[in-house]
Order: sequence, then C-alpha cells, then structure tokens
Amino acid sequence: MEKIPKGILENVRSVIERYSRPEDRRICVAYSGGKDSLFVCLALKELGYHVYPVIIDIGYNSDWSIAFKNLRQFDIEDGILIGTEKIKQIMPEIKAELDENLENINKIREGCFKKATICTPCHNSKMVVIRRWAEINGMQTVVNGHHAIDAVSSLLKSFYMYLDRWEYHHEEFRYENFKSLILSQKEFYLYEGDEFRKLPLYEALKKQIDAQNVGTDEPVVQYLGTTSIKLCRPLFGVTENEIIGYFKEQGVNTFNESECFVTHFRDKSKLTPRELVQQELLRNAPHSLLVCLLELAKMSLDSNGFWKFNVRNNREKILGSAYKNENINDIKK
Repeated sequence: MEKIPKGILENVRSVIERYSRPEDRRICVAYSGGKDSLFVCLALKELGYHVYPVIIDIGYNSDWSIAFKNLRQFDIEDGILIGTEKIKQIMPEIKAELDENLENINKIREGCFKKATICTPCHNSKMVVIRRWAEINGMQTVVNGHHAIDAVSSLLKSFYMYLDRWEYHHEEFRYENFKSLILSQKEFYLYEGDEFRKLPLYEALKKQIDAQNVGTDEPVVQYLGTTSIKLCRPLFGVTENEIIGYFKEQGVNTFNESECFVTHFRDKSKLTPRELVQQELLRNAPHSLLVCLLELAKMSLDSNGFWKFNVRNNREKILGSAYKNENINDIKK
C-alpha cells in the first residue's frame, strides 16, 4: 500500500506530538471499522506508534469480519474486540456507569428521553469502556477518527442552535424548525474562504464564539472523565475528502456496512442535527471554506487544544431543559 501523503501525515504528527504528547509509543484507537478510524490507525502506525485498535460492541453488531479484514490488509494485527460479556468479566467496576448510558439509549429508542440523540449515550458508553481498557493496560492516550469536518459541523450545529433559540425565538427545540434554518443557509457554504470572510455570517460566528455561546464539541484533546487519560483527535486538521481520496487511490472501498451501528434503531431519513449540518452545508463546501471554518473552530479552544469553555454546559445553563422539550416553563431567560 502507498504511504499517506506527506502533508497529511505531517498534519497528524503535529497534532499528536503537540497536543497529546504520549510518553510511550503505545496508543489505543477507538476503532469502528469505518474509513476514518482505519485512517488514523494507518497514520499513527506510519509515524512509528504501536496502535491497538479497540472495537467496543455494546450489542448492536455481531459481524466485525470486514473491520478486522481491513486491519490485516494494512498489516495491523493487534485489533481487539470487547463485547458485553467481556466487559462484565474484566471491567465490573464500570457496570453502574455503563448501565446508565445504556439505559439512556433505550429511553431514546422508546421516545422517552429528549435531551440527546441516541449518538450521545452510545458514544459515552464506548468511551467508558475504552477508558477503562486503557487504564488496565497502562496507556495514557486514546485516539479516535474524528476529523476536520466533524469539528466544523459541531461548531455550526452549536451556532445554528443558538440562532434557532435567540434569533428566531423558538422556546423549545423543534427538529423541523432547525432543519428549515439549515436549508436556508446552504448558499453561504459555496463561497471560497476569502469571500466567506467578507460575509456578515462570518462576523456573526466570530461574535458568538468570542461570547462563549458557540464552539465545537470536538476539541483536539480532552480528558476522559476524571482520569488523566487523554482522548486526542489527530485528524483534527484532515478533511474527509482527503481520507476518501487516499483509500480510493489504494483501491479500498469496502468498509463495514455502516460506520454507526445504532442507525437501525432510529429513523434513517431523520438525520441528527449535526448530520444535517454536515450533509446540507458542508458536503459541497470548497476546501478553502473548510479551512476558514476550522480556524473558527480553533478559536473555541485554548492553546493546549482543550475547550476554553464547555459549549454543551453553557447551552444547558442558557436554555434550560425546555430546549429539549422537557419542560417549557424551565427556560432560563
């Protein structure tokens, strides 16, 4: 297989060495079997790290053969599958924390929990497990395949949720209102970066980031829970098209049927708010515009790549639980 292009590889190197600064060469990778998590495995391996791709199966998928086949194709032999039975055997101390997240998944499936999409407790469940696996094995760094488009779409989701509440005076979150707002913005994301910077929209984004009302939920680095283990996103500066382009050149186009194994528990025609932003606003955005938006996302991070402020917590304080249809009288003006 061809090596990853030098510019992209140096981008990954600078992120992992500047922000994560792992003391040893062993890195735990949250591996889904999708293109992004496979790409980060390959990049780190090429940089001389010993990667341990860890698949967390909390009961949604039973066939991981393609995920392991892709690892073997690139000579990565240390893939690890941790299923529910193994979790019970080797990690009994995280049972309560894990059960809480799994309970929230079931509540969302049943339509009884509106504070998050199903993606949030699913992600949290896997992070609880992989954090503990890293602890058991003495590792200090966990990485995932979140890339530049994830960081930018998270920023824009935050911005448009803020506008939806405060500019359009919607007292509670309604999906159709949010979708209409996103669709009305599509034309602005076809500009080149230099032209986008001249738009009032650009200044509005900067203003709300400076006011700590808006930011990305995908920082370069964060701590997992109250531990000293860092979750790092080495692909923070890599676009999805660069990842797709690399695998096309290698002739690799077979990944797990879905990179998300909970999609069959929700309406596939109803994208999550962040997916809506990504599909409708960023799919055809020029590369120079994505670079511009990534610069804005970085404005919500400190010099060490952590959040300057926790946007989700701020949103909860500002909006109250009514924003997720819990109690309309609970809005905090």
